Amino acid sequence: MKYDGYIWEAKWWTKGTEPATGKDVWKRIGPVDDGNSGDDGNSDDPPAWDAEATYTGGDRVRHEGYIWEAKWWTRGDEPSADANMWKQIREVDDSDGDGLTANLGVNESVVAPGAEIEFDASGSDGDIETYEWSFGDGSDASGVTVTHTFDTAGEYTVELVVTDESGETSTDSATVTVADMPDKRVTGYYMQWSQWDREYYPGDIPLDQVTHVNYAFLTVNQNGAVDYIQQNAAMRVLEPESWHDHTGFDELVDDPTTKFLFSIGGWNDSKYFSNAAESQESRERFASTAIEIMRKHNFDGLDIDWEYPGGGGKSDNIVRDGDKERFSKLLREVRSQLDEAESEDGQEYLLTAALSADQKKNQGLNHDDNAELLDYLNVMTYDYHGAFDENTNHQSPLYGTDDDPSPRADDFYVDASMSYWTDTAFDSKQLSIGLPFYGRSFGNVASKDNNGLYQPFEGSPDGTWGQDNGIMEFWDIKNNLAPSDKYAESWDDTAKVPWIYSESEDILVSYDNARSVGLKTEYAIENDFGGMMFWTFSGDKNEVLLDAIHENL
Repeated sequence: MKYDGYIWEAKWWTKGTEPATGKDVWKRIGPVDDGNSGDDGNSDDPPAWDAEATYTGGDRVRHEGYIWEAKWWTRGDEPSADANMWKQIREVDDSDGDGLTANLGVNESVVAPGAEIEFDASGSDGDIETYEWSFGDGSDASGVTVTHTFDTAGEYTVELVVTDESGETSTDSATVTVADMPDKRVTGYYMQWSQWDREYYPGDIPLDQVTHVNYAFLTVNQNGAVDYIQQNAAMRVLEPESWHDHTGFDELVDDPTTKFLFSIGGWNDSKYFSNAAESQESRERFASTAIEIMRKHNFDGLDIDWEYPGGGGKSDNIVRDGDKERFSKLLREVRSQLDEAESEDGQEYLLTAALSADQKKNQGLNHDDNAELLDYLNVMTYDYHGAFDENTNHQSPLYGTDDDPSPRADDFYVDASMSYWTDTAFDSKQLSIGLPFYGRSFGNVASKDNNGLYQPFEGSPDGTWGQDNGIMEFWDIKNNLAPSDKYAESWDDTAKVPWIYSESEDILVSYDNARSVGLKTEYAIENDFGGMMFWTFSGDKNEVLLDAIHENL
């Protein structure tokens, strides 16, 4: 940036810090060029690309005879035709005087058929007489700003030609993707650690079946800064090297119909959320470091998964009085900095959160503020019951049952949780129902009565990957347990979920199958909820449950 007669470069994200030689965040590059520096090329050309400089969306540089424009935040990525963070604008103009340059702007590059798009040529330079547009579908228009509607799905190359009074022309173009947009969100979480034993990589994600992908997780450091969890492991899926021999997120993020978000926290990494929310300084640090990572990897937003504001998460989490109020302050700071990034980068950034299905955990949250600040909310409508209970039970019942012996039977099921949230300030379309693509198992079930359901038990068997909490992934249940000689499947027509029970093994497993997922999807449609969220992709690696969602959508 230019300030006080000099060019300054920010070493990292900063807000409100005045450029000065004594400020570590700023590096002074040199005096502002007055146009007489003798630099090669036209004086209107941007500066040469600098591998150490940070560029954001819209910044332009000179490199190897061309002008390049950054599409988003980038640093150290050399401009080239293969670099997806750079757009080649034109050749460097070596002539004297002002040049003629077409500049095509578009307000939406991915739309549904029938949506109106605005195209803007006001950023073009020169003594322009005419602005001519070709939309790639046989339609044309004239003018500085025009609108157009594409009726059929497909990719269209839109071309702008500007002409000056001498007849010289300049051309710019952009690609518009027109696709049938789903009416409901389908959000899936990708676990960073699924790359190991599960051998499930970003390239395995069925992008054609989801609208949003949440990367789980980033962590919160003790000082409130956001960071990677085991950075080498994170880079192995975010930006893998060629010898890793799998597709990373860096090859997926340009998908025009899918949004990618970094989820922060989760059950195991919410320890220091209270520190992050404690003061304005820590909230700014949390937001700026999270947004830096988001921009670096060209993601589309942030998902705040604090489990939980005010307590109720892991026993070693830091909890303070006032955390629920400060949760809203944290969201507000993140939203504020995302708004600034949107202005700088020329793209929309989402802010979402995952919160509990437990009404008691949510009491005291400022739903009015949170509904205003969040684009949508993922409600974790699962883990109602598990090995932490006294009796076997459904882990994610759609409805309650009269026979349920648990102390929270009257309000601890999906319908009750979603009814609670719809009675808050959140619009129903802001709410996504959570689906577990895994089951919870119960060991040493004391009685075969009711096929093992609602019976005392002790402990749990090993899960799919040896977990002592008995979590079994759906593909494992379907392929190896049900149906089988040992396990009989039952259906609760009140709760609308299945379970399997082995009398010989004294084991019960509660889970969702295609039938229950289909019914929950229908429930979301009937109640006008915004969509479905699930944990996680690798639990349904054969896409049986995903297919059930889409069959019912």
